[in-house]
Amino acid sequence: MFSYTQKRALAFMLGVLLGAGAFYVPLSLSTKQVLHTQSDRVAYYKAIGTETQQGIAQLIAEGRYKCCLESPCAYCFTDTEHQDRQMVCNCVDDIVNGKAPCGECLGEILEGEGNELLAEYFAQSIADELGAESLPLLRQYVEEVYGIPVSAQL
Repeated sequence: MFSYTQKRALAFMLGVLLGAGAFYVPLSLSTKQVLHTQSDRVAYYKAIGTETQQGIAQLIAEGRYKCCLESPCAYCFTDTEHQDRQMVCNCVDDIVNGKAPCGECLGEILEGEGNELLAEYFAQSIADELGAESLPLLRQYVEEVYGIPVSAQL
């Protein structure tokens, strides 16, 4: 069984391997706004979160945001590369087709936050990013975290 520490270490290693992408958060508030107090900062970050979630909800309604997590991540919404492609998230399609999802989804899947209906695809799609030699360990991990027997995984 994987301990909590081992799970966190695996997620951390994946983060290092994948690297951190550049983020752009579309925000109607002025980014030059002076944030003098803690309450100003809290209000500012709440506004960012609210606007991001509203944008994601709109794209989901339009069928242009298909995240593979239980609660959709913000990576594809905030990443400039995805914005250049008309702000589309296809992580579900990627996973079902054996390709790795975005970096945020990959980490969240390893933390147990992936959509359980897709769990049979997780090991194969993550191995696309990490290499075929990681597949046995990933399959064991998916079995433990998501309850999908290795024999039932793709």
